[in-house]
Amino acid sequence: MFRNRTIMAVFFLLSFLSGKAEGGRFHLFSEEVKTAYSLAVYDFLETYLYRLDSLHREGVQEHPSMMRDKVLFLKGESSVAYQINPKTDFTLTRMEDKMFNAVWKDSTGVVLLDMVFPVSYELILGAPKNKMERTMEKQLKAMPLSFTPDSLVNMEVKMLADSVFQSQPVTIYEIESISDATYYSRPDSTILQPIFDSNRKWYSSVNLMQGLITDINKYQLYIEQSVYEFDTLKYTISLSQWLNYCREMRASVYIGLEEEREDGLMILLLAQSNDLGFKHMLSMILPWNFVEKRDAILKARLYAYIPTHNVKTYYQERDRKEIEK
Repeated sequence: MFRNRTIMAVFFLLSFLSGKAEGGRFHLFSEEVKTAYSLAVYDFLETYLYRLDSLHREGVQEHPSMMRDKVLFLKGESSVAYQINPKTDFTLTRMEDKMFNAVWKDSTGVVLLDMVFPVSYELILGAPKNKMERTMEKQLKAMPLSFTPDSLVNMEVKMLADSVFQSQPVTIYEIESISDATYYSRPDSTILQPIFDSNRKWYSSVNLMQGLITDINKYQLYIEQSVYEFDTLKYTISLSQWLNYCREMRASVYIGLEEEREDGLMILLLAQSNDLGFKHMLSMILPWNFVEKRDAILKARLYAYIPTHNVKTYYQERDRKEIEK
């Protein structure tokens, strides 16, 4: 009886220390680890390794699916995941926004598993573009209705005209008119405050869409989303839901002014996910009174899940068509 208890204790200890496989996935990461990149990347690793190992145990070769997915094991194989637990030394590196390299090591520094896989939302999210884009409404409406801006931290700014301070801009794909810059004033000469007033509409529109402004929870976004086979989906969400979605996706937001129209400012917004290799493009109209009317409806045309490498070409082609009209 003592021997049976000992065996059961050892079995329990091994199951605790090694990777667990349940619910169609391994459980390989702690919550602390899953902060450097999008949660979808960690979910992909746990489910993909589990699927490969399940196929291997059924006698199905891994290589055909791995070759199709462009996934490569530099060392080890899927079954090694049983030796891994959330405390195992792990590094994940994104290389030139094209590939991820995931490496697990034992306590002595010996590599247990070394794999590379593409920065591809279709692979990581497990669905093609034409299916993923039809999930956008559901994803957005699942987001909280209330948004709280992040606290401002010390940042490097430069002074523009009229005592306006601009954060150091990062442009996107050499399109200089589209950047992630935000705009501030120093009313008390010390603390930076995001600009949001009716006299500086452009700066205010950028800060609003970058999620810097408080008291925005009544703004609505009316979205017309272009999807596969020349269809259009129409739905309304709150601006807070959009901002929460960008935050959850760890998306970088880039904004440019397209034109000033009779009905308001027309801006172009790109929400970029470096982790998943896609961008969402929104062409938006902000009515001239959007600062004063904080329950305004902002109209937007959305093009979802544009592969990263196609964005500049897509933008230039859209411009060409507009000129030809």
